[in-house]
Amino acid sequence: MSRDFEIKGLDKLEKQLDQMAKNAEELGKKNTVTFSELFTDSFIKSHSKFSSFDELAVAGNFDVSSTEAFEAISDKDWNDWITQSTDFSNWKEMQQTAGLEFAKGQLGF
Repeated sequence: MSRDFEIKGLDKLEKQLDQMAKNAEELGKKNTVTFSELFTDSFIKSHSKFSSFDELAVAGNFDVSSTEAFEAISDKDWNDWITQSTDFSNWKEMQQTAGLEFAKGQLGF
């Protein structure tokens, strides 16, 4: 006794998987990601009481107006501020989470 089943939605799934593969290929070509791509307003709002990365930094009295200014910030002071003002335990965790969320978004998840 043989039964034939029709599975609906496979075409849509196949298109989604193809798009994800294309997105992964494009992501693999990208060598750098900007700060604004990682630390979007949405990301900051989701993990703190602030509405932007700049607002988060200014509230902690940090100058992030340039790469040089940001790099001049004491690692300990910045890490302490991130721990105090976000739901992350440290700056490294915040960076890793932002990177993961960026990659997921680029892949279409």
